[in-house]
Amino acid sequence: MSASVLVTGASGYIGYKLCESLVKAGEEVRVVLRKNQTGPWQEVVEADLSHTLPVDLMSDIKTVYHLAGKAHAIDSPAQDENEYFSINTDSTKNLLLAAEKAGVDNFIYFSSVKALREHTNHCLDEKAEAKPETAYGRSKLAAEECVLESGLPKRIVIRPGMVYGPQCKGNLPRLIKYAKSGFVPALPETNNQRSMISIDDLVTTSMLLAKSTVIGSAVFHLTEPKAYSTNEIMEAIYTGLEKQPPKVTLPRFVLTVFAKLGDVITKLTGKQFVINTVQLQKIFGSACYSSKKIQSVPGVTLKNRLLELMPSIIRSL
Repeated sequence: MSASVLVTGASGYIGYKLCESLVKAGEEVRVVLRKNQTGPWQEVVEADLSHTLPVDLMSDIKTVYHLAGKAHAIDSPAQDENEYFSINTDSTKNLLLAAEKAGVDNFIYFSSVKALREHTNHCLDEKAEAKPETAYGRSKLAAEECVLESGLPKRIVIRPGMVYGPQCKGNLPRLIKYAKSGFVPALPETNNQRSMISIDDLVTTSMLLAKSTVIGSAVFHLTEPKAYSTNEIMEAIYTGLEKQPPKVTLPRFVLTVFAKLGDVITKLTGKQFVINTVQLQKIFGSACYSSKKIQSVPGVTLKNRLLELMPSIIRSL
């Protein structure tokens, strides 16, 4: 039987989990990879999405899940605009053209909340004006526009919040490492809000959207109903570690000084310090995005799962 589902970015954290779930659901999965490798899929096509695509790439394909792209640089504010647009935007255009020619029914694009805003003062929904602050965010927004303007029957753009789960990357493992490092002071309370989503709920919901017959063209924020403050995340970590939270709090100004020192060290040596101002903003700033729209889609069920999943995340790191 020929594959009916195409997944790009299949070797990534989300893509691999998506392929596992698709195969378990009985789908025949074809993936696009730069180099052939084994995984939870039936077919592999070796291709660079920014170049001419194989003519039979979309043969018999009904649904495309597009996850491939250049990821956001967590540790560095320096970003190459042209590189991000070439990989994230132009590659999406190529894929869309191939999908249109082949008569693909569903195109599910995994974008980012950073296409809307990097930082927020309050919780934003999909109607908020997009003001991306980085080359990454601008390239993802441009790719979104290409998807929504295409002639495909169903065009879905998903903007996930911070994705977490076993073996996840980013700031959550950093916070877990901090909590495990012995006697360390508590982080200061800032009452910030960070929208998150478990990888299981992200994958399950994206598959549901692809199957839904009541959605045409739409943008969805995919986040849990309630955003977390950094201290709430730390409380979940200490609960997962079965440790008492520290009673002594580290003053915010101390972290600020160390972060600025980290910026200087990075500039002088070219090597990342343990913390810098970009990381500090990500830990203590707000990035809140409302998921009320997607929760109104029949069959979608989202809930806050950080506390439930934290022990398995800690064991995986």
